[in-house]
Amino acid sequence: MVKTERTTSARSKAIILLLLAVSCAVAFWMHFAAANATANAQLVVPESALDFGEVWEEEGFQWKLPIRNPTGRAVEISSFQSAPLCTSIQPGSLVIPPGDAAEVTLTLDLSRICIGQEKLPVRDFSVPIVPVIQGSLPGQRGWVIRGRVRVPLLLEPYEVDFGDNLVQGQPFSSRRVSVTSTTPLARVIARSDSARVSAKLTPVGDGNSRELEIVPEGSLGPGPWQANVLLEMLTATGEAIPPKRLRVRGVVKEDIEAVPSVVLLGACPVGGTAQETVVLRSTSGKPFEVRAVKTTSQHLVAEREGQTAPNLKQYRISQRVTWGDPQNGSITFRVEAERGEALLVTVPVLCLAIPSENEGPR
Repeated sequence: MVKTERTTSARSKAIILLLLAVSCAVAFWMHFAAANATANAQLVVPESALDFGEVWEEEGFQWKLPIRNPTGRAVEISSFQSAPLCTSIQPGSLVIPPGDAAEVTLTLDLSRICIGQEKLPVRDFSVPIVPVIQGSLPGQRGWVIRGRVRVPLLLEPYEVDFGDNLVQGQPFSSRRVSVTSTTPLARVIARSDSARVSAKLTPVGDGNSRELEIVPEGSLGPGPWQANVLLEMLTATGEAIPPKRLRVRGVVKEDIEAVPSVVLLGACPVGGTAQETVVLRSTSGKPFEVRAVKTTSQHLVAEREGQTAPNLKQYRISQRVTWGDPQNGSITFRVEAERGEALLVTVPVLCLAIPSENEGPR
């Protein structure tokens, strides 16, 4: 009888402890969920602060966003999530005490143009702002900042890309941009923020049309480059408008180039030899000489081939395919122009080895 009573008592204690554990877990979860629901759902931004109205196009437009915490607990915002149209949010993290408010400053890029908006004098703008709340559940709500952007100048094209059409040692061609004002302007001035290009603005027809000529400087060296042309404006009433930026880029090529620029020998059986022809040429037609040729493998050979013009040199490229050796390599030509200028032209060589029936790993 005593044994039975002790067993029943032990079971009762176990059941009570289990119920207490479940109750604590439920209470903890309800507290956690309620706290996070409050943090996620009840931060408030006035509706008037979500619309900045109609403003001039500007890269660094700043807008104040007041955030109020009407809850009975402090809310910690560890960061903000947004789109590239919002370039900065300061401060990036903050704690808002219960019943208090804080203000963050958004920097918005109103100059970004979406496809189909290139010719709109006024375009709609919107960008999401989502606070990341410390310890919160995923899927929290944010706000959408919206407004309308007035575009004082329409550019065609709105960016200038010279591509790789510029060759060192040759005169660089210019590009022209059509500039049309959508509002009466007393003055428009074009200036470059770099010595890489010069910009000249010329009136065309009525006072609303202009032509902008972009000329790369002849001192540009080989390789990619970029610059900006800033259009500074003053309205007929004397109001200064934020400058409009025209992005300019391109690539300057060396005068002497290899054709093809990459040798694709394709697939070749092991033990065989793959061949291809490469021509070095001067785009400007200037004479040059090849003073040295260097390859990355003893199985890769470049041999001068045939009689060519002073501005052309032809080479037969041969690659013997062997087991265990890298089949991909390169050939570097040391070229000297007529004025004694030295230039290295490197041509990658790509080849694929195919095992044959009589060949195999050794």
